[in-house]
Amino acid sequence: MGAHEGRARIEMKIAINATPAFRDEEPSSLRSMLLALEARGDSHRWYVYAPPETIEELRGAHSRLILRKIEGPGGMLGRLYAAQILVPRLMRRDGIDLVYSLNCLDSFLATRPRIVAMPDADAFLFRNFQASALERLRWQARAWLTRRSLASADHVTCFSGFDRDVVQQALPECELKNTIVPPGIGDPFRPGTPRPQWAPEGFLFTVGAKRSLHGLHTVLEAYSHCRKQGLRLPLLVGLTAADQLDDRRLRRAVDRLGLKHHVEYVMRPESQVRAGLMAHATLFLYTGVLEGSRSTLYEAMRCGAAIVAQETPLNREVAGDAVAWCEAGLAWSMTRTIQRVVANSNYAGALRKKAAVRVAGYSWEATATSLVKLFERTSADYRQPEVDERPEAIVARIRDVTQ
Repeated sequence: MGAHEGRARIEMKIAINATPAFRDEEPSSLRSMLLALEARGDSHRWYVYAPPETIEELRGAHSRLILRKIEGPGGMLGRLYAAQILVPRLMRRDGIDLVYSLNCLDSFLATRPRIVAMPDADAFLFRNFQASALERLRWQARAWLTRRSLASADHVTCFSGFDRDVVQQALPECELKNTIVPPGIGDPFRPGTPRPQWAPEGFLFTVGAKRSLHGLHTVLEAYSHCRKQGLRLPLLVGLTAADQLDDRRLRRAVDRLGLKHHVEYVMRPESQVRAGLMAHATLFLYTGVLEGSRSTLYEAMRCGAAIVAQETPLNREVAGDAVAWCEAGLAWSMTRTIQRVVANSNYAGALRKKAAVRVAGYSWEATATSLVKLFERTSADYRQPEVDERPEAIVARIRDVTQ
């Protein structure tokens, strides 16, 4: 029996802090994670602290959640005020026992123990991203706050070993309080998801990756080379909110490459649409290099997509041999890989089977189980009284036991 398995479980009031400080939208996985936590039937009570738009999406679908709407001033400073002042105040009023903060930012004045989720290591990798001088200042501020959040947290969760290693290199003191909790994958991401009616019979599909140095532009260049060499399938490009901020640069690149009539934009596709396109695409082109967009790669594999991806340590950790690899940032390498997969249906079919097998064990139920165990263990560790390890104290404890 492990050190913690014999401890009696206690009912806790657990806060899910989904108040964003840097991001303009909540993680799409929040709803699925909450459903899985509820479905476990634990005695814990779940409190969700989130912006009004997120609360409205959750209302009515979650019978056992206690929803707390957080409204603060706009902008990054306003979100910081909400996360650092409004949320801790409300948590103290609710009598919260443990806090799980999303978006890499701890609420420093909130109840302890506190666990901070690191869905990506972007705050420590931002020097690799294309960004203006103003954006870099914003990233530096985020990196500073992230460092202090992780240092003050009682525990940290990372999606991958890559993220964990980046965090531990930046903050060696996090080594003993860092646990990998992979993201869950659920419906509608599965092989049988219907293809959107407007989608063509054959097509390539890609989804823009946040802040990548190469990413989507490498995919566009490779697609342009493939068309010059005879490929006639159209390319559908799903754009996230972050990609739309750079929409003009993207469209200029499409025009420069002569792809205006061959590229179709899918603006902020919902999960059902994204899953249908992944499941039925002739080929899915993954744009991620360093940035935290690997959830898209998990989703595509769960849909059984034939995938071409740029080879990096992070991508390799996620996908193994379930995708066709090309050299990162080299359009000519991606061009050759695309041609090899499109020309060989047996190879594409083998990739689809490997992808589905690779992520078969990933589910929101498994993620919820890992999280609850971590919550209970962290709470028990925090509340366990410190033991005096001085020699005279040890002798006194032995004397008490033997008498």
